[in-house]
Amino acid sequence: MTAILWLRRDLRVHDHPALEAAREGSDHLVPVFCFDERLLRGRHTSGPRTQFLLECLTDLDRSLTARGSRLVVRHGRPEEEIPALAREVKASSMHFSGDVSGFARARDARVAAALEPAGVAVHEHPGLFVIDDLDGLRTTEGQPYTVFTPFHRAWTSARRRRAHGAPRSLPPLPRGLAAGDLPRLGALRLRQEVEEPQPGGEHRARAAMRTFLSGPNGGYAEKRDLVGEPGTSRLSPYLHFGCLSPRELEERAGDAAFRR
Repeated sequence: MTAILWLRRDLRVHDHPALEAAREGSDHLVPVFCFDERLLRGRHTSGPRTQFLLECLTDLDRSLTARGSRLVVRHGRPEEEIPALAREVKASSMHFSGDVSGFARARDARVAAALEPAGVAVHEHPGLFVIDDLDGLRTTEGQPYTVFTPFHRAWTSARRRRAHGAPRSLPPLPRGLAAGDLPRLGALRLRQEVEEPQPGGEHRARAAMRTFLSGPNGGYAEKRDLVGEPGTSRLSPYLHFGCLSPRELEERAGDAAFRR
């Protein structure tokens, strides 16, 4: 059996429910990232942001390779590229981490619909957020909270899954599958515009997490707004691209996660 793992904002191997589910019982695993032109040319696109993404993907490929797999790269719209890849490798299932934006939901629905005629089972998994059941964070009337205190009570009491480590090994790619290459920034008609950019990748992310959690963060609440002080976590870009698991970060932070 061959499973596809469609990677988007979950560029890591630690605490990755979709990765764990995709590798379970599979003879071959195809971790794929698709460069969607709609996002590469979106209003949030920039050279530094895209370079950070490329570094995240390079680091992820190294982690996958060390475990017997590789990152597969495709260019185009996911609703076209993912079904084409599924046909090529004769995939029986496709796994991904569910997202909540309108763009993501519509895109994911199109991909699922395109896979249906081929009989590919589509599985959505948690992993992008601290709490899996976001719909549970609502009032008794089923509406979003508008007052912080009851929201905070619901947040702190919400059920959480346990974070897991990285798998030691992964199923290989199907024989003969061309993995493809990551593009260079210039090939995407972008350039790095920051003199000292923050480096991307899960290894850097985990090092930053360890520094933040073990360092002198007693003044975090006061220093985080002072631009002249190194008082922030510097974890935001890693969380955005999923180089860190929000659930693992909260679990490691312990009770301090609710006070900072």
